[in-house]
Amino acid sequence: MSVEDDEPPGGAVASGAADESVTDAEARQIAETVIAGTDAIPVPADLIEDVPVVEKSLMHRLSLLPVNGRIKLALCGAREVRMLLLRDGNRMVRRFVLKNPRITDDEIIALSRNRTAEEEILREIAENRDWTKNYQVRL
Repeated sequence: MSVEDDEPPGGAVASGAADESVTDAEARQIAETVIAGTDAIPVPADLIEDVPVVEKSLMHRLSLLPVNGRIKLALCGAREVRMLLLRDGNRMVRRFVLKNPRITDDEIIALSRNRTAEEEILREIAENRDWTKNYQVRL
């Protein structure tokens, strides 16, 4: 069963509770197609590039995207988008932010120092040897 079979053409789904029902397997499949560059998930191009944006409008725009669009942005989005997606209600979206190849050590340090960061996020940081080599992350 593929994600494309469950959704209308173009990967668009109505925003709301229905799009939050992505299983772990479906989320991994979405991530694999995004990483491979074979996805057809529509997201605004300006959310992928690193340009300053107004956070309130960005939060609104992200909330209107379906889960597969937010997963795509988690994997290839700009810094501001990544920071906002770490607060997303879907745990799969939050998990894929850490898999973004453009995530920096400074962002990981900020996450590890965040007192309100979820245990799952901190566990993923602790399991990554490259990040735990940094003394500031281990504190």
